[in-house]
Amino acid sequence: MEFHAFKKVRDEFQDHAKTLTEAWQDTGKPVNARFPRGYIRSYSELRPRWPYLDDAHKTLVCQVLQLCDVNRWNLFIWDLSGPAGAASVWHATLPVVAVMEVLCREFIKKKGLRPKQKNFFSYIELLKANKIINEALADKIHRLRRYRNIVHLNADETPEIEGNGLPVHWNQACRALQELEDCLTKNF
Repeated sequence: MEFHAFKKVRDEFQDHAKTLTEAWQDTGKPVNARFPRGYIRSYSELRPRWPYLDDAHKTLVCQVLQLCDVNRWNLFIWDLSGPAGAASVWHATLPVVAVMEVLCREFIKKKGLRPKQKNFFSYIELLKANKIINEALADKIHRLRRYRNIVHLNADETPEIEGNGLPVHWNQACRALQELEDCLTKNF
């Protein structure tokens, strides 16, 4: 789509969103517009990605990744800045980090490895010690784990959205998840 046509559609969409929001607020009735079909990945598309997960964990991770698809749509459709924008990025990033933790924990169980403690930090370190992930990937995942911990546990240190408005932590989490999945599948 050429830029002028893109801008016209975006502006019309924005006007319609405003009208629907006002109608919802006036009536108290939900809009219930259909989410764009085909954008959320299906279970059948996602499930084969994790041969080391049992069916219950595959279902859980599929559900969370479908939520991530919705979050991705929201991050790239809406222009949110300030505290609401930062919270939107956290809201989108934390499920990606949660998926990484589940994948690490379940891979370790399936391989019969024994972490020193049952926590995300130990799972990452055990995968690194067994050369399933390299130091660089372990560092990326640790940074995201710390980001998650700050958001959950240290309100006075809560990160703010970056000045360019891009969901930097979310993008980092998605890239790290893909790297992690590649390593785990290769080493299964």
